[in-house]
Order: sequence, then structure tokens, then C-alpha cells
Amino acid sequence: MTDQPRFMMIHDIVEENGKTIRENNLARQHEIPIGSLVEIVPWDEYSEEEYGGVRLFVVRHIRDCDGTPLYSLAPNKGQDNPYGMVSGFSEWSLRIVSEADRAK
Repeated sequence: MTDQPRFMMIHDIVEENGKTIRENNLARQHEIPIGSLVEIVPWDEYSEEEYGGVRLFVVRHIRDCDGTPLYSLAPNKGQDNPYGMVSGFSEWSLRIVSEADRAK
């Protein structure tokens, strides 16, 4: 009988510290507070057209299946209606808008 290929979820890979990717991601805290005004930072040509310069409020802290901290955004601070928000943004795709930049 031949060895069958073994299926492994990416988040179950053990990293150098002896913990899985998921364990390490779950230990990470969300860095952007709920209620923060953020600007979406485009990451490719499509996102530039779709999101470039859009400013929204962080309304939820969520996580991906591998435990990566993600954010839900909405046009109104404190909004908690899933039909009025966009979700799944990571920290590297968001920039906190400073008080000085809010008027621009």
C-alpha cells in the first residue's frame, strides 16, 4: 500500500516558536480600536478603483479562519448592522485618520 498524501490546513503548520500559525494569530491583539476613522489603503489596481481613499469607521473586530485579526467597517460610527458594513480588512490595508487629517 502506498502512502497517501496527508492533508494539512495551513493554520496548523507549526512555526519556530512551537505554536501553530493559528495559535500565534489568536495571541495577536487588534491594533486599531473600534470607533476609529480609517482610510482604506489600496493594495492593487482593483482595490484602488474600488476603495482608494474611502474613509470608514471600525465597527467590529473579527478574525479570519486562521485567527488573523480583521476589521469590519461602516460609514457610521457605532453602526452594527451587517448589511451596512464591509468586512475582512487587515491592519496593513487600513490607515488611522488623524484628527488633523479629518478636515482634508
